[in-house]
Amino acid sequence: MLMLYSACIRPARLNKIAQLLPRNAFPVVIQQSLENRNLDEARRRTVLRELAKTPFPVAEQRVVVGEPPARGLDGVDAEAIHQNLLNQMESGSASGLDASQP
Repeated sequence: MLMLYSACIRPARLNKIAQLLPRNAFPVVIQQSLENRNLDEARRRTVLRELAKTPFPVAEQRVVVGEPPARGLDGVDAEAIHQNLLNQMESGSASGLDASQP
């Protein structure tokens, strides 16, 4: 998912998106702003214009403005998940190995 806070886009991000487009059928979702539809459309047009310069043709309908498909984690959730993963790795259960076996 591409998230833009202005009508500008970083070339590295655009290159990554351009490389992924031929390998999947997912849309490029520009996260909508809360109250600025003009900015949303400017972001979308910028992405379309830049992707048109790449070797892979992109249908206009594939670049859309919308909400992210999933809510991001807040700090408390992220910290709990991270700690759980560390605990699993220390015990060997993350790899399916029994830590008590040599």
